[in-house]
Amino acid sequence: MVAATMDHVATTPRLPPPHPREDHGTRPHPVQQDLLVGAWAASQDGNGLVIEPWAYPDAEELVEQGWLEQRVEDATGEPCWFWTRRADLALNISDLMHSHEGRDN
Repeated sequence: MVAATMDHVATTPRLPPPHPREDHGTRPHPVQQDLLVGAWAASQDGNGLVIEPWAYPDAEELVEQGWLEQRVEDATGEPCWFWTRRADLALNISDLMHSHEGRDN
């Protein structure tokens, strides 16, 4: 896995090889979990992810769900995946719903 901006690419650890897809209900499966954590971490520095082609279907599914946004890295033309504002809002709402301070709903 590689963290990238439109003008900067920095190497990070690679994802493990994919495992056969299991039914995880509404939860993301392990490869998607790795993509989400990596994209969130990269977003803290304004970066996105450049991933191996075998992970594209998982990343595209996360794009459809609103967690990631796909862009093309200008220097290489490679697709990159970036954490979205919608994903930040989803995490903030989840934090509010699970907060033990203040009023319980």
